[in-house]
Amino acid sequence: MFSIRLKVRYAETDQMGVVYYANYFVWMEVVRTEWFEQSCGLSYAELERQGLFLPVIETSCNYRQPIYYPEEVRISVKPRLHRDLYLEFDYQFSVENEIRAMGFSRHVFLNKERKIQRIDGTIKRLLNNAGLVYAS
Repeated sequence: MFSIRLKVRYAETDQMGVVYYANYFVWMEVVRTEWFEQSCGLSYAELERQGLFLPVIETSCNYRQPIYYPEEVRISVKPRLHRDLYLEFDYQFSVENEIRAMGFSRHVFLNKERKIQRIDGTIKRLLNNAGLVYAS
């Protein structure tokens, strides 16, 4: 599982010092783009220059326990490829090895014309090299 660490910023919390729920979705994007860059050697910008887009088509987050300012949160992601058509990501948000929240996002591959596109070639090789899990 790929992970990053972030220190909760005051601006990410509500008046009680609890991380505002929408920030978990921002953090999902942060860890996802870091996974692409560090594990695949490919930025979202490069993916888009190659004519491939990955919009979010479904997402959710289960909040078990609050995360507070100024805790350090470890955000982990585990990607899976389905039928070379879409990527799913599972997320864990942990503080001091305690899972505080879990999330999910699904992304479909689209081409320049915004039509659903199966991946192949270079992109598929980069994903394979990153140790991507294939789902049935």
